[in-house]
Amino acid sequence: MDKHLDCTGEPCPLPLIKTEKEMNKLKIGDKLFIELDHTCSMTNIPEWARKKIMR
Repeated sequence: MDKHLDCTGEPCPLPLIKTEKEMNKLKIGDKLFIELDHTCSMTNIPEWARKKIMR
């Protein structure tokens, strides 16, 4: 199932917090699409996700 999270206009760390909450709800095969417009979040969320996957 595709899920969409709109975090436009939200500064760090709100998009990361919301992303983490949504990621915890996902099932195998689900996709989460995140809309961002804050450069800090555009860097931090993918970095956080890579670290989470590597555990």
